[in-house]
Amino acid sequence: MRNGQHYDEESDSWTCAEGRKLLFRYASKEKSESGFEMEKRHYRCEGCTDCPLKAKCTKAAGDREISVSLRYMAQKKAIRERLSSEEVSLEIGWLSIAHNLLKMAAVDSKRPKMLQN
Repeated sequence: MRNGQHYDEESDSWTCAEGRKLLFRYASKEKSESGFEMEKRHYRCEGCTDCPLKAKCTKAAGDREISVSLRYMAQKKAIRERLSSEEVSLEIGWLSIAHNLLKMAAVDSKRPKMLQN
């Protein structure tokens, strides 16, 4: 799912919130600033002219177009699933506690020692 749009792997198309199909047009390769190359797939809606959601969906004069990296989306989904596991949540909690204890120790070490009677 992407911005209210659903992907159908079988037909390699997207369906928008209004139920209209965005059909595959072509694939391209793009390189990021870091040099990572990804394949993007480009889709265009069948017809947005009379769509009541067009003003909210696109600024284009014509039909809505999107470009998607399916591999990137699959990787993001897998990472989100791994990060939402209970094991990762516990690890993050322990790391946060350790980090805060180290910060407290650093602050305490900088405080002037109180004179004892």
